[in-house]
Amino acid sequence: MSKNFSPPPSTLVSVAIGPAALRPLHTGIRVEMACELRSLARLDDAEAILRGVLDAEPQNFGALAESGHIRCQRGDHAGAVAEYEAAAALKPQHPGINFELARALRVMDRLAEAETYLRRVLEADPCSAAALVECAQINLRRGDRAAALGCLRSAAEAAPANLDVRVELAAELREQGTIDEALVLVRSVLDVDADHFAALMQLGQLHRARDERQQAMATFQAAAAKHPHQTQALVELVHENWAAGAPEEADQLLQRALAQEPNHLGALMVSSEHALLAEDAEKALALARSARKPCGSSIGRARHSGKSPRSPRRTSMSCGNIVIMTRCAP
Repeated sequence: MSKNFSPPPSTLVSVAIGPAALRPLHTGIRVEMACELRSLARLDDAEAILRGVLDAEPQNFGALAESGHIRCQRGDHAGAVAEYEAAAALKPQHPGINFELARALRVMDRLAEAETYLRRVLEADPCSAAALVECAQINLRRGDRAAALGCLRSAAEAAPANLDVRVELAAELREQGTIDEALVLVRSVLDVDADHFAALMQLGQLHRARDERQQAMATFQAAAAKHPHQTQALVELVHENWAAGAPEEADQLLQRALAQEPNHLGALMVSSEHALLAEDAEKALALARSARKPCGSSIGRARHSGKSPRSPRRTSMSCGNIVIMTRCAP
C-alpha cells in the first residue's frame, strides 16, 4: 500500500468504532469519530457521541469545540457561540477557538465582540492569513471596503502560496472595480491549479465585468464540467443563457441547479427573479423568504454570484472547517 494512501472518512469512522468500543472512556477517539461523522453530514450521530463525552467530561475542550462546529453547520450561530465560549473559558489563548468565536459572532453582526477574539489570534500571530481574511470580513460588514482590501492584501503577503487567499483578494478587487489586477491574480491561481473552482468562477465574473460574455459563458461551462456537483456554476450559466437570449436553456439549467441543491441561495434568488418576471408575486416572495433562511456551513456564496446578495462566507474557510485549529482538538 502506498505510504500516501488516505482512507475516506467513512472508513475512518468504521475503524474508530472498534477502539472506541474496547476503550469506552477514551474520549479523544469519540471526538474524532464525531468529527468524521460531521464531515459526512451525519450531524445527529455526531451529536449523540458528543453528548456521551460531555456527560462524562463536561469540560472536554475538544467536544465543546466540535459541538460548536456542528451547531454552526446547522446554522445555529448563537448555539455555536455558547459552545465556543465554554471551550474558550478552558483555553483562553487557544487561537483556533478564538478564531471560531470571532467568525460566529461576525455572522451574528456582533462585530465588536468578534474583533476582541480576533485580536487575540493576531496578537499571537500577526501574520495569520486566516485571521486577516476574517478581519476583512468584519470590515466588509461595517462597509469599510478600503480596510477590507488592506486586510486581504496583508493576508496574501502573509501566505503567498495560499491560492484561496489570492482568490479572495481578486474577488474584492473585482467588486471594487480593479479588474486588471484581479485578472492577474486569478490567472496566477489557475497557472498553479487549472481546476481551482473558485478561481474559475472569479474568472467568469471578471469576463462578465468586462462584458466579454462569450468568454464568461465558456469559463462557467468549464467550471461546471470540471465540478459537476458545484451548483453555483449552473446558476452562473443560467444568468449567461438569459443574457444570451436562450431562456429555455436557462430554465433547464435552473431546474438542474434546484434538483441538485434545493436550498441553494443563488438558485432560489434566480427563481424568485424569474417568478417576478412571470408576474407571480406570491411565488417570488416565498422563494425570497426561503433564500434568507440560515443554511449551515454554506454561509455566504455571493463571492461566486454576481446576482446574489453579499455575504460573509470565505470559499476555503467556512464555519468550523478552518485548518488552524479546533478540529478534533484533544
